[in-house]
Amino acid sequence: MLRNMAEEVIALADNLPPEDPKFDAVLNVILEKQTHEKNKIMLFSSFKHTLSYLRGKFREKGIRVGQIDGDVQDEERRELRRRFMLPKSDPEAFDMMLFTEVGSEGLDYQFCDMMVNYDLPWNPMAIEQRIGRIDRRKQTSAKVWIVNVITPGTVDADVYNRCLAKLGVFTESIGDCEEILGELGNDIRTIVLNESLTDDQRQKKLEQMADNAVRLTQAEMKLEEEQKSFFGLDLSNFKDAKAIEEAQSPWLSSGCIRGLVSYYLNKRIAPGTYFLGTGPKKTLRLSREAKEVLLDDLRSSKLPRTAAYLKFQSFLKDIDQTCTATFDREFAQQEPRSVFFTPMHPLVKIAARYFETTRTGAEPCISFRCSRCLLPDVPPGRYPFAVYAWNYKGFTSQFKMVTIPLDEKLQARLPSIVQGAEEFVPSEDASSLWKDIAPIHAQLWRNAKDAWIKETEEQLVYKRQSRLLSLTRKKAVLERKLNLAADPRVLRMLNVQIADETERYETKCAHDNEIARRADIVFRKIANGLIIVEG
Repeated sequence: MLRNMAEEVIALADNLPPEDPKFDAVLNVILEKQTHEKNKIMLFSSFKHTLSYLRGKFREKGIRVGQIDGDVQDEERRELRRRFMLPKSDPEAFDMMLFTEVGSEGLDYQFCDMMVNYDLPWNPMAIEQRIGRIDRRKQTSAKVWIVNVITPGTVDADVYNRCLAKLGVFTESIGDCEEILGELGNDIRTIVLNESLTDDQRQKKLEQMADNAVRLTQAEMKLEEEQKSFFGLDLSNFKDAKAIEEAQSPWLSSGCIRGLVSYYLNKRIAPGTYFLGTGPKKTLRLSREAKEVLLDDLRSSKLPRTAAYLKFQSFLKDIDQTCTATFDREFAQQEPRSVFFTPMHPLVKIAARYFETTRTGAEPCISFRCSRCLLPDVPPGRYPFAVYAWNYKGFTSQFKMVTIPLDEKLQARLPSIVQGAEEFVPSEDASSLWKDIAPIHAQLWRNAKDAWIKETEEQLVYKRQSRLLSLTRKKAVLERKLNLAADPRVLRMLNVQIADETERYETKCAHDNEIARRADIVFRKIANGLIIVEG
């Protein structure tokens, strides 16, 4: 039977008419967008062969188009993205990029503000992931346009009209309800592929399922709002990009990283200028002997062989003595072939290890000389400070560098003072002053630890409420099935599932309790420091 059906489908495919109304409808949208200065378009399809077909058709119409799918390697993906970013006037630019789900992973396209779904996956979270490629921070357009290509009278139209549109997946973020909506993909597929259902029955089931999901998401969002009101803070987005951005330290700025690497190269190899250039684009210049030294350090570092490791290793082995380098994120995105030095780059890690405490057997000491013009309100003298690393242990892990000067009026200004210091100077003995910093740090650490433990306990309450809501929802679904079941085997299976869900809930709660019990801030001193203010 299946063989006959397959042969029938092949025969229909071989006799398709030359007209393609679906493509023509999409082409009208594409051509209209090309009249704008910002003309970039992303088009998605779940099928690679569909994209290949579309690519040929679009090229016939004069659209400059590229394609990224699971077969395209990382280096080629970055090159295609670079061409897609180019302005409309550039002859190398792509006007449009075609993607599969796998092909879109790993890179962001916030410079593009239009997406076309040539076909729609039935999983709401897959749609959310597509939209997430362009609806991101740093999106420059006030609106993001989503075009869905739906053929009336098809199963896709039923899924879209009765379920997806009702859930609001194209008008608002559903990421906070991922646990609820992530299960819908399989449920939709089960309903659609059930041959015993009539069209009306299928539509009603899809609509009923969407209504249930909407009610559950509304209940969960209401709970979150109540938690925010109760605690006076929002714990639901604790891992969002803004929190990460706010956690960045001025001591890990591009200027500080460049200073660390340059200082390491001067100490490890010989005094000299290794980074040439005044803007974000730098030229790293290393002699053959210098590259041999760094290659030995790289091999002995036992660092993971990441893409950055292999790229830098390749440069060190190459005969070329220069390469394009940068400490600037935006330039690195525009020039992916450049060596981008971040805190995670192997050379930066090697430089940091070179100056670690274990290398000298004593706490490192860093000293800076500043003129009164930088600190006009500070009398000349020696001003000690200390740098500590704080590791936060709890439901989320955080790392913070804390600088503590003995003089309170330098606290907020210390990072800018260090970055604006004129030169390094030999360390001076200030041990009698540094010992007075320890009790100041101890009090600051105790206050921070108390606040962190309190915040962790608040998160514990939130997690308990969230887990209880999830358990109640899952048990309600299973109990409805239990009331409708008659087969003893099905009844036993459902009772086991209910018991498993309860046990899983209790296990997770016990795990949460243990994490909250161990909440702590672990600290260690990184370095002593001394600022010399000259008269």
